[in-house]
Parts: sequence; structure tokens; C-alpha cells
Amino acid sequence: MEKLLITGATGCTGLGVLRYFSYRNGYELYGLVRKIPTQPLDGVTYVTGDFTDYSSLLEALKGKDIDTVLHIGGAIRQKTKNKDFYRVNVDGTNNLLKACKNANVKNFLFVSTTSVYGTKLEFPVKEEHKTKSIGHYSKSKLAAEFLVQIYCEENGLNAVILRPPIISGRYDRHFYPIVKNLVKRNIFPIIGKAEHLVAFAHPYDIAQAVELTLMEKTTKVETYNVVSFNITIKDFIRRLEKKLVGKNRFKIHIPYLIAYLGAFLIELIGFVTFPKREPFFNREYAVMIGKDWIFETSKLEALGYKPIITIEQIIDDIMKEEPLIPPKTEYLGEFEEVAERYRTKELQVIREE
Repeated sequence: MEKLLITGATGCTGLGVLRYFSYRNGYELYGLVRKIPTQPLDGVTYVTGDFTDYSSLLEALKGKDIDTVLHIGGAIRQKTKNKDFYRVNVDGTNNLLKACKNANVKNFLFVSTTSVYGTKLEFPVKEEHKTKSIGHYSKSKLAAEFLVQIYCEENGLNAVILRPPIISGRYDRHFYPIVKNLVKRNIFPIIGKAEHLVAFAHPYDIAQAVELTLMEKTTKVETYNVVSFNITIKDFIRRLEKKLVGKNRFKIHIPYLIAYLGAFLIELIGFVTFPKREPFFNREYAVMIGKDWIFETSKLEALGYKPIITIEQIIDDIMKEEPLIPPKTEYLGEFEEVAERYRTKELQVIREE
């Protein structure tokens, strides 16, 4: 039985990943939280810990013989002070890595972001692309990536870094609520060309990437882009609007250059007026929703990855009362081929319930 501990277990990504693995055999699931949730998921054991408190992480891992830690939790953009991005995302990751070494954890997986690539991109972006972060959030995630790579190579932990783009799905408390309000008021503009593509990732596909990379068991620290689908920004807004208000309406179009310069101006104003916080809109956002934002996934596909979530399923997962059940993955049917790729006897072959 693989013992898997997931940080950020009450967030959109963490909850989705836990739900995905709760439908799999062969896993004993733990969720690291600061406070035990009032509505826990069935089959998940919750343990408390704080990234900024090394002793609490030691206690959370103590005596559980955790095989794998999937590090999802951290400080995100909304209402976060700049210093807290580094205190939580970098120093906190360092604390967690040290606690993992102390607890003899074998595998460490880190969920980062495609924002680490920066704004000057040639699409589709490959994992080898030069990284050049702009905002404090993506800078802290990139610094944490470097930390994971160096620490795990020096201390013998098997490590994987996953880079998803925009993450959305059930329990999304950041991207979707903002977009929903703007779309309802018909003030969500189409920035740049209406037909440019934007990439999304659902937590179930991130979980699938975790599952596949765990099978691989490489000793080298590997990095993978994880994408569920690409969709034009126009189509995305129209589909969401149709669900929210029942019809499509006239849209405001803003040239990309104007949006980018506007974002830069907002950054300058924010630096003067609120120097301790990241602005609500910056150049990274402008690139993300104003130009093609697509990423190469062939490296992950070589392990058997095939996205299992569509745009329709993401919208349903967000808006419907009942959560989306994780779809089956094709590679699980290739039992003999998958079994041969396991490199340790401790990891059990996973099957569908």
C-alpha cells in the first residue's frame, strides 16, 4: 500500500487530487492541513501542520511511514503579502523537504506553475524553455523549484516538478469567482485576438500526472507540463456565459499591447501605493489571457498521459451540485505493461475499484 500525503488538502487542487486517489486502490491517503475540515473526504486521514513551523511538519510525518509527499499547498496571489510568498512557498518548502528527509520519505512531488516561464515565450512552451518569472508568486514558485531540485539530488529523494497552467474545477476559490462576476456583468474583455488559445488544467489530470510519474521512479529530478485542454478565450467566455446567464452578449475587445502596457502601469502604481502586495492585474495575467498560452506535454504523454477532463466537464464540476467522478484512465487497462514499470516491491499495482 502506497502511503501518500498531500499538502494543501483543502484547496481546489488538493481536494481534487485527493478525490481522484480516493477512487483508486493501492493508496493510503493523508491530507496535511492547518485545521481539520468540518466536511472531511471519506478515506482520508487528516494531519495538522504549518509550512512555517518545521516541528509541526515533523510531527505530522512522525510514525506514519509516508512513501510519497505531494506538495500542493502554499501562498497564492489573492490578498497575500509579498514577503509571505517567500516565507511560505520557499522557506515552507525547505521545511517540508527537511521533514521528509527526517521521516525517510522516498518520493517528493512539487506542483509549481507555468508562470515560471515568464512573458517572452515561443509556443508551445517546452519544459526546457528558459524561466524568467515576473510576479512575486511565480518568483517564489521558481525559487522553490530550484530548492526541490538541489535538495532532492543531494539527499537521494526521487523528485518530480509539475507545471500546470490555469487550474480550475470544483472548490476553485480564486480564478472562477473573479471570472464569474466579470462575465455576469458582461465586463470580462477579450484581450488580444479572439482566437488565441488558453491552457487549463483540472486537478484530476494533475493527479493522473502524479500517478504516472510515481510509476516511473526516476532518480533524476524531472519536470513536466500538465495540461487538460486548450481553448480560445472567446469560446471559453461564451461557454461560461451561456451557463451563467443563458445567452451570449456583445464583448469588449482590448488590443493586447494596450492591455500589456496597462498591466505594467498597474504594477508601477501598485509598487507606489501598495508596495507590500502584488497587484490584482500584472503582465503575467496579460500574457496568460491575452496571447496564446499553450504548453508542450509530449514528455508527460510519453509516460502514458492522456487528458481525461474537457472544458464541459470543468464547467459542470464548478457549477453542478454533485462533484465530478474521476473518469477512468486508459493506461490502467494495460496491467502487465504498467506492472513492469514499478521499480520497488513496496508500491502496489493500482486498479480500478
